[in-house]
Amino acid sequence: MIHRTSQVLCVWFLFWDLILTAAAWLGAYYLRFESGWIPIYKEPPVFETCWRQLPLVALLSAIAYRLTGQYTIHRLRRFREEMVGVLKGTALLSLLVLATIYYLQNPYESRATMLLFSLLTATGILLARRLSWYALSSSRPANAIFSARVGSALASTTPASTPRPDSAPITAASFRATFP
Repeated sequence: MIHRTSQVLCVWFLFWDLILTAAAWLGAYYLRFESGWIPIYKEPPVFETCWRQLPLVALLSAIAYRLTGQYTIHRLRRFREEMVGVLKGTALLSLLVLATIYYLQNPYESRATMLLFSLLTATGILLARRLSWYALSSSRPANAIFSARVGSALASTTPASTPRPDSAPITAASFRATFP
């Protein structure tokens, strides 16, 4: 269930995840077959094959990202948890896409292209998420950040941990001297 206060952020992440996944799908085709960086030994598939599979990849990505908990939003989500969620979603998406391509007996089954697709997808989504979180944190009002910092500073100093200037520390020697 998505909480009402985080629905806009979830939609924002879903939108950019789908856009970046589609860009990674098309970019992987371009890098593999059109750029000439990786040698081609067989006849490359036509671009229309890659273009026709784009809606299927978008649908599978929405399912994979939702199943791996990539849209769990809370204020204490750290970079490590974000990275693990993105890597899980990308790995599941890659498996789903590979299984679907092999099931449909599609000629678009280059392993190098799938590896490029996975790397581009994970990098793009992680970068977009970090930039979104940075923009969100920098757009907060200054007094909200100040009050959070002051509150955490006050919570870390307790009265028991600060020594009083009028009291001397109690030692074993002073205890014996008082009570023979």
